[in-house]
Amino acid sequence: MGAHTDDRIVIVGAGHAGGALALALREQGHVGSLTLIGAEPEPPYERPSLSKELLLGKHTAPQYVAPAERWAALNVVLRLGVPVAALHRAAREVALADGSRVPFDACVLATGGSARPLPFPPHPALFVLRTADDSARLRAIALRARRAVVVGGGVIGLEVASSLRTLGLAVAVVEAGPRLLGRNVPEEPAAWLAALQIEHGVALHLGRTVAALTPEGSGLVAVLDDGTALPADLVVAGIGLVPETRLATEAGLPGPQGVVVGPGQQTADPAVLAIGDVALRSPGEGLPAVRQESWAHAQSSAARAARTLLGLPHGVEDVPWFWTAQHGSTLQLAGEMTEADAVVARGERVRLYLRQGRLWGAACLDAVRDFAAARRLLATRPALDRTRAADPGVDLRKAMVG
Repeated sequence: MGAHTDDRIVIVGAGHAGGALALALREQGHVGSLTLIGAEPEPPYERPSLSKELLLGKHTAPQYVAPAERWAALNVVLRLGVPVAALHRAAREVALADGSRVPFDACVLATGGSARPLPFPPHPALFVLRTADDSARLRAIALRARRAVVVGGGVIGLEVASSLRTLGLAVAVVEAGPRLLGRNVPEEPAAWLAALQIEHGVALHLGRTVAALTPEGSGLVAVLDDGTALPADLVVAGIGLVPETRLATEAGLPGPQGVVVGPGQQTADPAVLAIGDVALRSPGEGLPAVRQESWAHAQSSAARAARTLLGLPHGVEDVPWFWTAQHGSTLQLAGEMTEADAVVARGERVRLYLRQGRLWGAACLDAVRDFAAARRLLATRPALDRTRAADPGVDLRKAMVG
């Protein structure tokens, strides 16, 4: 869009992605007004610790994107604790819930989403985990609880299960699919984590749904569709994210699965961009439309948006990657593993995913060095000699062909 460094930029959503964008803009030379608006009262913070360090009490506060004084030093206006009510594209302004309006030359939607709730009435023992306040309330109950049920065998559900088990609770995970992590992790690495959960005493109920939540004392009994009753002092729903697309759809931009963006994070309106969990990459170059919910994508999409707003080249798009930490182990994944046509086992805890002989993805459990090497190689998707790639004693770089 050829924006100027003195444009008025409004970022709607003061989470990790929004905060990262504000920092990137200032660091790369933007000198115009920069307003960061968030519904939460907290300044921008990262979310990975919510299910781990914060829930365990290892951290007493969220992992903030920047110290409080840095926002003032960078002349970033923080409007916190006030939601945005509407995006007025024609007038180039956003209307806030307190009645005020903020004009812009460019607006970036970093609205993220909300935790998908279970279809049952609210109850003091029923939790979701999306915010620092959610994590604090869950920890307060967990410290005096004995039994927990986690509904959802995805990344968040399994991290919560790990943390609650570490706090001494008996934990059961209920997953509707036939295996854990069915949405974004290949079957074999998912099986590694299933074995890890079982090894640490977590009970897995796969292919099961919660048919009812029945109050019992101060807690709940989760009744599964096969009649199994799981009494719990607390129940945590970890069944996914609902992207916050209302502002975009009411302003005439595509939804509701996400706000559709191109390579530079621009929407159909070049003055409106979207980043982070809410951004839905438009299909192209043989790739499907996809939303990414990860720390890495919050960073990389913010960096791309900053370059777009400053009129700089987009650069090469980062290889998607993420990690999850459970029971003291870390699984790291990178690339487009679902598009692979072959898998190379590199020892017990590393899998390389190939497409037409070229490296397309990697999954590594407690194998940091191999993951770092694979992630670097994925930038060029080199052809690999499968025999050498399968040997853990051979540096991955030396397994390249040609």
